[in-house]
Amino acid sequence: MKQAITACLLCGNTLQPVRSWWQLLSNQLAPTLCEACYSHFAPAQTDALFTYNEAMKAWLNQYKILGDVQLAHSFRTELARALKTTAIIVPIPVHPAKLERRTFAQVDMLLDCAGIRYTHYLCKVEDSTQGLRNRAERLASANPFTLAPNQSATGKHFIVFDDIKTTGTTLRQACEILTQAGAASVKTFTLSASEL
Repeated sequence: MKQAITACLLCGNTLQPVRSWWQLLSNQLAPTLCEACYSHFAPAQTDALFTYNEAMKAWLNQYKILGDVQLAHSFRTELARALKTTAIIVPIPVHPAKLERRTFAQVDMLLDCAGIRYTHYLCKVEDSTQGLRNRAERLASANPFTLAPNQSATGKHFIVFDDIKTTGTTLRQACEILTQAGAASVKTFTLSASEL
């Protein structure tokens, strides 16, 4: 049995349990952020849950860079609702060398905490971080992805999921691989997106 989260994952304040018939009957996940912390995240106007603002930048830094894996639970309800689909969810993969350094696959963990099924159709063959490149370098970079061994994309519908979209290069490159492999459709969705 999973232990209930009783304190806000960001500020540590005690979470007030929301008790309603709808929540009980709908099997909705309990909140993991207090209303004050949650209010700092701005809803996105794109194919993302949130805009990449200062609150999201700080959250991603604490989650990915500092390794605060409990934060993966922060937006589980919103992700579960947004990714309720019959399409195959494909997380952007982490290069094995980066996974060894970081010790967890941040995109997979977001999906796991939201109870979303996914399949690794892609492998990352280049250990690069798009965030360390400028816009021109990102747009000109070679495709770092390949189709995973023993996977067939022919005729299938996909949603490629990542934690952040800045220039869109990573998502575009991932979609190219699936499209070239015969996918019927490929859409994208991210936790956060910068407004270009």
